[in-house]
Amino acid sequence: MTSPDLPTPVTLTLHTVTETQMVDAMIAAMQVNVPEWIPQEGATEVMLFESLALVMGQQIYALNQLPRVVLDGLVAIRGYMRLPAVPASGQITVTVASSTIGTRTLPAGTRFRVPTPAGSTVDVLTVDLITINPSDALTAVLNVTADIPGSAANGIAVGVPASMVDTYTWVESAVVSVIIAGGGDIETDASFYARVALAFQSLSATYVIDNQFAAAALSVAGVGRAKGFGLWDGAGTVGTMPGHVTVAVAGPDGANVSSGIKATVLSLLTAGAVAGLQVHVIDFIHVTENLALTYVLAPGYVGTAVTAQIDTLVRAWINPATWPYTETLTSINQIILRIGALPGVDNVTALTGLTTVTGGVTLPTVGTFVITQT
Repeated sequence: MTSPDLPTPVTLTLHTVTETQMVDAMIAAMQVNVPEWIPQEGATEVMLFESLALVMGQQIYALNQLPRVVLDGLVAIRGYMRLPAVPASGQITVTVASSTIGTRTLPAGTRFRVPTPAGSTVDVLTVDLITINPSDALTAVLNVTADIPGSAANGIAVGVPASMVDTYTWVESAVVSVIIAGGGDIETDASFYARVALAFQSLSATYVIDNQFAAAALSVAGVGRAKGFGLWDGAGTVGTMPGHVTVAVAGPDGANVSSGIKATVLSLLTAGAVAGLQVHVIDFIHVTENLALTYVLAPGYVGTAVTAQIDTLVRAWINPATWPYTETLTSINQIILRIGALPGVDNVTALTGLTTVTGGVTLPTVGTFVITQT
């Protein structure tokens, strides 16, 4: 997914005429010059036009590759690399059977299978070797990372049960205890070229302005969102702290990144910052919207389908992965107007649970969303 914090890349096309358009233009020109001529399929003139258009179409295709080849050459010279896929991570808590006798060990790489919000399953592996002594405690917390890098494991919530693929009979149960998040897919062409375009806006190796710091942060694997704030130390009032710059970072899904990723970002930005400027790297402030909605179903519509559309609409809009930093959410009418425009919604009679979002370093997400149809 392309980060909304990157500019839209410009697709350079030198010529957009298709073979069919060329044939049509040649036939039209022929009819102007020779009014008595009637084009017929299979006629010598038409076949010549089609053959010429085919050859010219191949030349146009080759010509249109030139801008991308030149761009790729510039990118290679500057040393920019496509960001690799990043595995999601989290924690699983295992419970040992009370009848277990003696110390047991779960090796690093122990495999668990966990259902995803999309209805599929992913495998996660333990990061460290864990020793469990039942006489001390019957539970143990395991740091886990997704077996396959990417975003598929993102959003597996606390409380979701995990099943062991590697069988250990003395493990009674396993459950997600820290949300699994932070995974990112391999960078797409659109995202890569947009990021490079942003970096090319300043050829200076020294970071001075907010956008330069944000662009540099987005070059770190695992960072999908970044926003720079000048004259701010991350704690006081924005715009009132000379000598400081703060960059808020998040993963591609808008969730907090690990402390290791933040440390990498801080090291990169500090090394590139103009002399005398102190850099801070922080998490975004996450606001969870736990909403309750009551609406009247319009005649002729199926309630379950309309309810599903409402849920999809609101979650797609109030999404930390795409929420614009300049957008605010201060009135329930902002939500009601969107829902009321959906087919099948006759009227919204109640909406509660709104938490104000003022923009800036704040990213909202939808937590619980209770929808009641009347």
